[in-house]
Amino acid sequence: MVDHDIIGFHSDAPTIADEELTICRAERVLNIATAIRQGYTIERLFDLTKIDRWYLYKFEAIIKFIVEHSRPSTIKNKFILREAKHLGFSDQQIVKYSGITELKLRALYDQYGIRPFRKQIDTLSGPIKRRRERPETAIKRRLT
Repeated sequence: MVDHDIIGFHSDAPTIADEELTICRAERVLNIATAIRQGYTIERLFDLTKIDRWYLYKFEAIIKFIVEHSRPSTIKNKFILREAKHLGFSDQQIVKYSGITELKLRALYDQYGIRPFRKQIDTLSGPIKRRRERPETAIKRRLT
């Protein structure tokens, strides 16, 4: 279930017990973030959660970025802002962690030439040798 009130990996719990990491619950990701902030190693988290290390390293990179760049002065650097977007931070998360306003963030985007884009995957393409008609073009032709 999605909770729209939670933005990113922010947990209100100052500490976490090992038992809370072993039980699979909706708050588990937030508990992992708290554990990383407490200094848990990836190996210890893997032993407790049995979550693949690749994901745990990704969580760790995100948490370290938040800890290092949670000041308004650091986000004003073009490369740090690009790295935040590359790590998958939303504008709302950047505003929350950096302490700047959303208007100021958009002004920084304009200043640095950072433009939003959307990736679109063509699910109908593939290694088919013959040319297939796409469903949307067939529908357009029938309607005209």
